[in-house]
Amino acid sequence: MKQNDNISSKRRIKLWCLNKTKNIFMALTVRLFLLIHTILAYWRVWSAKQQSLFWLFLMLPGIQVLETIYTVVKRKGVENAWFCLCFFCYLLSTIPAIYLLEFDRLNRYAQIYESENGTQLESLKAIHGVTLPFTLAPDIWVSIIEQSMLFLMVLGRIMLPRGKLSRDQLSQLLFVYIGMASDNSELFVLFDESPVRQDRDLTIGILVAWTFSLMLFTVVLTATKSSKKSRVAPRRLQDDVISSKRSPLRGFFETEIWSIVLTFLLQDGPYLSVRLSALIRYRLITYSILFFTFKNIFVIILLIYRLLVLFGYTASNSENDGDDEENKTSDRNEDKISIIDSGTELNELNELETTKLK
Repeated sequence: MKQNDNISSKRRIKLWCLNKTKNIFMALTVRLFLLIHTILAYWRVWSAKQQSLFWLFLMLPGIQVLETIYTVVKRKGVENAWFCLCFFCYLLSTIPAIYLLEFDRLNRYAQIYESENGTQLESLKAIHGVTLPFTLAPDIWVSIIEQSMLFLMVLGRIMLPRGKLSRDQLSQLLFVYIGMASDNSELFVLFDESPVRQDRDLTIGILVAWTFSLMLFTVVLTATKSSKKSRVAPRRLQDDVISSKRSPLRGFFETEIWSIVLTFLLQDGPYLSVRLSALIRYRLITYSILFFTFKNIFVIILLIYRLLVLFGYTASNSENDGDDEENKTSDRNEDKISIIDSGTELNELNELETTKLK
């Protein structure tokens, strides 16, 4: 028996070591891919601007390096269950490069409209002058960096250690990430319109709305409990309502209310405001803009309807609980009265029996 216990304990220790090693390896691999993409984005900024000052932005990936050291040493490669610090640091260090590339594209559009020249192709070359046998337009460069950032976060979420997330929650999370990535890509359809390209303020507004929506990738709670974006069956409403009875603040964070409010504030609300401003200011009546504008309107209506349903169920259940408690107290009082009455009847019978015996 002792030998079997020793063998089983050794196996457990071995499995534990393998699991920790796997978590650390996957965490390092994902962060390495994200760091390479960030460096590629800033190299593209340098090649477009041709100014050595832009290499100072490479200090921003140092945030990713510090986060990697913290996660590997302190958390052994396991992610937080509520907030993905890896994606937050990645976005914090990569978004400035995309802003600079978009502003460079805006300046090139202005020059093209002034000189009426065609688009300029640039060779895909490395820093040391190694030229590859194909060329890419600057706009394609920007699109590749933007779209690859979204796909890297989806792929990175698959490879990162699950931690406290179950497989069911991870599958819902991946569905949500794919839906958010498609919504983020749809926003850049506005740049296909020439009036939008020439308006710097509207371009900045589109980039700010796009940045807000990217923050949804960092909040794991929103992804796992969002009923709007998820394509799998959500949890029962009664479970959410029951969990919300503990305290108002805790119920707000544990139910769908938190995810719905966050989705409205960070994605659907800003997207609708940007599209309406483009539609009203420039009267851009095109199929894509009208379709996505009405899509945002209907989604916001559904979100508001879902909030009303949640609040209505919570209020009705709280009233029912109050009625149930009153019924329980009244039943208890009736039971006590019946017990007292039965006790008095027994005492009277005992007195009669004693008098008869006397």
